Amino acid sequence: MKTPTVRGATVRFALAYAALAGSFGVFTPYFQKLLSLQGFDEQHIGFVFGVFETFGILGQPLWGWRSDRARRRRRILAVAALGTMACFLSFGWIENFLVALAVGGAFGFFFRAITPLLDGMVFRYLSEHGGDFGRTRLSASFAFITSILILEAAGVAGEGARALILTMACVMLLLSAASAGLLPLTDREKVERAGGAPPRRVMDFALFRRRPFVALTVASFFFNFSLVSHYNFFTLFVQKEFDFPAAGYIWVIGTASEIPVVYFSSAIIARIGMRGLFAVGSVATAIRLAGYAAAPSVEWLMGLQLLHAFAYGAVYLASVHYINRLAPIDMKQSAMAVFIALSIGGGGIAGSSIGGTLIRCFGFRTLFGCYAAAAALSLVVLALFVPKLPPAEGRGVSRGA
Repeated sequence: MKTPTVRGATVRFALAYAALAGSFGVFTPYFQKLLSLQGFDEQHIGFVFGVFETFGILGQPLWGWRSDRARRRRRILAVAALGTMACFLSFGWIENFLVALAVGGAFGFFFRAITPLLDGMVFRYLSEHGGDFGRTRLSASFAFITSILILEAAGVAGEGARALILTMACVMLLLSAASAGLLPLTDREKVERAGGAPPRRVMDFALFRRRPFVALTVASFFFNFSLVSHYNFFTLFVQKEFDFPAAGYIWVIGTASEIPVVYFSSAIIARIGMRGLFAVGSVATAIRLAGYAAAPSVEWLMGLQLLHAFAYGAVYLASVHYINRLAPIDMKQSAMAVFIALSIGGGGIAGSSIGGTLIRCFGFRTLFGCYAAAAALSLVVLALFVPKLPPAEGRGVSRGA
């Protein structure tokens, strides 16, 4: 098989991220809507999301360990995408709450595995050949926007919403599974596939007990706890509080605003550091959620979406660069999987389960006000406990890292 150039490999990774983000463009704004169409209230939706994240946590370390030890990692990534598709399509007919919980768990088990598996494969390749992770992942923002615009233009706010959501998800996940087969191999993987002796694997699981890993995970946990209020309940908030059915267009504003930050992420990290970029994201998220709590109009919400430029994308990029610096070459998938499981998954479990109950008892605005405080708490943990890493040696993954 002909070895792709670094530019060609970047294009292949960009296609994989685009397919994955296209499915995010369906799940993030519209999974809550699909559950509502199936007759579930906010409290039920919160518990479904909680189970989704719980099994995401339980599954990710297993997926990561298996991928780190495997010779055919692309096949594992494709299985995760196809399993996700099967589970999500099931929600087109599920109306029983207990069944929804069970399928939600399976959905989380498969879907939450895709991002760390793909990130780990990208960092393995870039660690050998160099490159800019932020620009490699830039296609995700455009695909997320495109997916939402297609659904809104097709009438997802109308009577055919259920069929549109399920069809778009199916298409994007099939593309995600297909794109996995196009991903380039690292030099080490080529040696292994050729039948040579595999390099000695160094699986240093003591990494997960070290202060930098633990502290960043805790800070990220509080950040993702706060952000889940936006990702899991914002669409319903817009529709029920402001009677605005086309919430997808508001989501597009936020994602579009993060594109410059993703593109220049390496330069930003070089200037203010990984901890600095994380801190900016925490502050922006706290302000944004507090603004939701006080929002008098839809126009107010649209303006707040500009803060998304320094919300999830900034914190995510800062975090994966930090974890990549900590993890040895044969633990890329494992380290990413455990970190994402504990921080995004753990924050998602707590945030989803508590959030649905808060909405039912006190309303959406109380939810956003409380979760803004959690974003501020992540900044405190970052400042007090997350150490600054020494400058990277050698070529590295990107100049900013």
